[in-house]
Amino acid sequence: MRAFLRLLVGVVALALPGAALAQASASAYTAAVRYDDMNRVTGTIAPDADGVSPYSYAATRTTYDDVNRKVTVETGALSTWQSESVAPSAWTGFTLFTKVETQNDLLDRKSVVTLWGWDASLSTPAWVEKSVTQYSYDPVGRAECSTVRMDSSTWSALPASACTLATSGTAPEPDRITKTVYDDAGQVLKVVKALGTPLQQDYVTYTYSDNGKPLTVKDADGNVAGYTYDGFDRMVAWAFPSKTTTGAIAPCTLGSITETTDAFGVLVTGPSGAPVAGDDCERYSYDRDGNRTKLVKRDARAFTYNYDALNRPIVKTVPGACVTGFACTTPPTSAVRDVYYGYDVRGEQLYARFDSATGTDTVDTVYDGFGRASSQTVAMGGVNRTVNFGYDLESNRKRLSFPDSVFFMYNYDQLARLYLVRLGNTTSIASMTYDAQGRPWTETRGSVVTTFGYDLVSRLASLDDNLSGTAGDQTSTYGYNLASQL
Repeated sequence: MRAFLRLLVGVVALALPGAALAQASASAYTAAVRYDDMNRVTGTIAPDADGVSPYSYAATRTTYDDVNRKVTVETGALSTWQSESVAPSAWTGFTLFTKVETQNDLLDRKSVVTLWGWDASLSTPAWVEKSVTQYSYDPVGRAECSTVRMDSSTWSALPASACTLATSGTAPEPDRITKTVYDDAGQVLKVVKALGTPLQQDYVTYTYSDNGKPLTVKDADGNVAGYTYDGFDRMVAWAFPSKTTTGAIAPCTLGSITETTDAFGVLVTGPSGAPVAGDDCERYSYDRDGNRTKLVKRDARAFTYNYDALNRPIVKTVPGACVTGFACTTPPTSAVRDVYYGYDVRGEQLYARFDSATGTDTVDTVYDGFGRASSQTVAMGGVNRTVNFGYDLESNRKRLSFPDSVFFMYNYDQLARLYLVRLGNTTSIASMTYDAQGRPWTETRGSVVTTFGYDLVSRLASLDDNLSGTAGDQTSTYGYNLASQL
């Protein structure tokens, strides 16, 4: 009996999900995730980028309110690795960069999102509020308005609804309000931008079929495109806006939507009518598996496709001459070659052959055991050219070799960021460094050093190109409004 109980306990233990083991100390290429007693993510720690002192570990810290809603996400860097026994709320040596605060309404929907930046340059370092976005919902709970508040003096007392301007709607900076309008079926009828301002516009407007498929879409200038579907709600035609009449849809001759046998002997469904002069649309046909087998472009040239039993494309036929009555530039012969494809058992494309299934002009790809391309050979006109690829243990591409034996080497740090490009094994042609927040800081190309500067919320604030000497040096600076527009 005891043996049976021991066996039962062992089986149950194997069946239960096991807790992930925490990373107690720093190690290369190893990240950590911290959880609280409710199994919520409260912190993340990334590995040090180079493994060289002084160390810096990019980290995030997340806090929740009493009803389990995420309310604050802070980003920063740790000067020392924090053990799993230390809760993120008690981390030491945590330099803060930014934080995002989220307020929620009584139905647990986000209502206000505030972005803050930590300003260490102040006499007393403090958080600085950089942007506020407000959200509101219609009576049935659908997202209705999303608003970037442009007057910081209103941020402490926002209107009850995001659909209401907190500013005058005119100069200097009206709130950026986007409103979504729905029909009774919950489908988006239109999206209104710049709501409540002199620039208010119906940015996009839709109509729908009885099955809920978009039939027309109208842009802010009144241009209307139309869509047609078959009995399986697959799009068989896309008619473009009229070039002569605003609000009208260009003609598109479709005939009937019928099933026929194509040149590959496959049953396909699509428009039966041939394009006629004046049409301005694309047409599509499908096989019984839903694969697109025919694409008729707006110049009336038709591309056809064939698929294998695994629904992988194996043939693409490319049209040549232009069609009378349609604007078209006759493509060169080299651009209208049919293509035949082959695959390995993993589904990786092994080759693309031109003109026939046994064509000698090909693009052949070889893969390693991890499904990564290790070489690719282009055979054209009797000349073969092979490019080889090499990878590091993180699957970053570390070597690129060309047919003339020239090769480039790429080096990455422990965060998989590129920091050095070499011609051959020794000649550096580009190098990169990153700041404590993981942003590109400098890039050196030959004698040119480019330095990037950022504001408190990581928007590009300056770009400095330092060339050999001083005559060609150039510095650009950037400023943003509260909607992050330049």
